[in-house]
Amino acid sequence: FTEHAVAENVYAGTAMARRAAYMYGAALTRGPRGQVGAGLGQTTSTGTISLIAPTVDITTTGQRMTVDGVRMVFQMAPDTEAPSEMLIHFPDLRALCTAEDATHTLHNLLTLRGAVVRDPHNWSRYLTETIDLFGADT
Repeated sequence: FTEHAVAENVYAGTAMARRAAYMYGAALTRGPRGQVGAGLGQTTSTGTISLIAPTVDITTTGQRMTVDGVRMVFQMAPDTEAPSEMLIHFPDLRALCTAEDATHTLHNLLTLRGAVVRDPHNWSRYLTETIDLFGADT
């Protein structure tokens, strides 16, 4: 995770941030003749950029963890929406967090901001795996 986060946000960060500002219209006035949203979210972040390194690594599909009494089961989905991506099943809640891998928007295969091109075959394969792993329990 850390290697990919640094590669996209530090090494290429300035250029990608500038392109993202154009891509998402961050400088436009909000409204019907300006910015109305940014796809997955309402807008992009304009705060301070930082990174806190993880203290626990999630490395395999099926890895389990309990945080503050909440049980989680992880599914690795590398090279789908991001070079390092995972989905999380919450078995006690019968809930599934698909991150950006299953959304109401067009999948981000090629970003205008210059991130690594995504593999649509990986994306569809991992979504099928998600259904197989968690479909009956979600």
